[in-house]
Amino acid sequence: MESTSDTLNPMGIYAFHRSAIQLVSGAPNVPESAKGGRTSAEGFSLRWIKDYNSGAAMERSFLSSYWGASLVTDLKKGETDWSKPANIVKVRGIKVAFTGEPKPLAPAA
Repeated sequence: MESTSDTLNPMGIYAFHRSAIQLVSGAPNVPESAKGGRTSAEGFSLRWIKDYNSGAAMERSFLSSYWGASLVTDLKKGETDWSKPANIVKVRGIKVAFTGEPKPLAPAA
């Protein structure tokens, strides 16, 4: 069962391979009315804008970027059709949830 809530189960363990989550970033375009630029390094993209803020009578400068993350899925062994949800599996991570109350360890004999 997959959860879409924003909180993790406090009684759970989550283990995954570093390839299980795909992180992407992109730099928005620089508006024509502003100075600035876009750059990327090691998979991260960033936009820099410098313009004049007439309301505060001063120049301003700021950075921005788009970010997103997604779980990586795989096809079941022997399958080739990505359009069938039954063929898609999540095998790069595991979630273990504990039930009940934790009990103290018995003293060593």
